[in-house]
Amino acid sequence: MMDEKKLWQGLLDEMVKGWEILPTGSGFVVASDWVWPTADRIEVVVRNVGEREDLFLVSDGGELFNFFFAQGLDISGNEELMRRLEEVASRHGAKLVDFHMAKGASEDELPRAIRSMVEAVKEGAFLFWLRRDLAGSLH
Repeated sequence: MMDEKKLWQGLLDEMVKGWEILPTGSGFVVASDWVWPTADRIEVVVRNVGEREDLFLVSDGGELFNFFFAQGLDISGNEELMRRLEEVASRHGAKLVDFHMAKGASEDELPRAIRSMVEAVKEGAFLFWLRRDLAGSLH
């Protein structure tokens, strides 16, 4: 019979296996084991907000827009796709700001905010696959 506590610990270990936290001058980059459709790892940027040590900005670093652009799609002028990306961001408590998906978090909220941002980026990238057959109309 499976031990529930052992299963919980196994799930916790598995959820972050392969993840890396890389310090930067103003925060850190969390490299997840989740990948873009191109097989590159999804990374999330975390930095302090101003001089505050208790408030953080969690962002995709603009990678979602870069991903679309690298696939030949400039989505900044596509109202339908921008609206869909805003909906994705909103479902994860984030906003689109200057071509970045971003959200604020306290220190206690930070782990959940990082996970949520990775999920939002992955969900946003799925829009490419839904729209790639319409690529000509997205330029």
